[in-house]
Amino acid sequence: MSGELTGKVAVVTGGASGLGEGLARRFAAEGAKVVIGDVDRDGGKALAAELGADALFVESDVADFDQVAKLVSTAVEHYGGLHVMINNAGVSGTMHRRFMDDDLADFHKVMAINVGAVMAGTRDAARHMSEQIGSTVRLYKNNTDFLGHSYGCHENYLLPRSLPWENLANGIQAYLVTRQIFAGAGKFAIEAEDKFVSPGFQIAQRSDFFSELQSVDTMQRRPIINTRDEPHANAQRFRRFHVIIGDANMSPFATRSALVTKRTSSASDGTPAATQNLRH
Repeated sequence: MSGELTGKVAVVTGGASGLGEGLARRFAAEGAKVVIGDVDRDGGKALAAELGADALFVESDVADFDQVAKLVSTAVEHYGGLHVMINNAGVSGTMHRRFMDDDLADFHKVMAINVGAVMAGTRDAARHMSEQIGSTVRLYKNNTDFLGHSYGCHENYLLPRSLPWENLANGIQAYLVTRQIFAGAGKFAIEAEDKFVSPGFQIAQRSDFFSELQSVDTMQRRPIINTRDEPHANAQRFRRFHVIIGDANMSPFATRSALVTKRTSSASDGTPAATQNLRH
């Protein structure tokens, strides 16, 4: 190992087994001090003992946000700081035969662990890190796994069949590509296919995954526009315009900018803006 994380402190929730265990082991191998949080007392203690003095197990149920905060404070008190927060803990729900018989207890548990705990852990870690480094912590959520998979913001529009498809697809191509500049969510690091590009910050997350202008193959050679004709309306009058290149983000500015500029973009052949006929 390279010792890349020597001197760093990391918290890994759900760290006693599975992916969390693998992360804890790798971080320790790279020189980091690791705080392992999990409800599995035996598994967590055994892993911490195996990793040695640079690992500490804290029994914790992340559905209780106070226990999430305790993981952060324990890392700071025991190791003197915190540099990495991995909100790894997650559970799957139980399928019910009848929705109307569901008391929603399982739903609330899943949401507390898979969503609430991630928010609480990120918030508590960011509070400490801001104080520790003396500047604002900026959060970026990678929507890719660097193994060829990603998810983004899909846009579906209903448009009249009287509008020639090729005019629309060709006229809006340049706009959809350049829109990523101001509506992209941004990410760090690069995908495998860009191994010859210098690593660092990218302005858009999804762009790496697209190699076609239009196609029905949305999983392998992803197209900017999905041509599968599913209008969910009167098929003789309407067709579907499905754009899948957009980055998923929670920025109202990016979302509004993407929609407003799409409406005002013009076709390359000089005809009135094709997108003025779109119905979102």
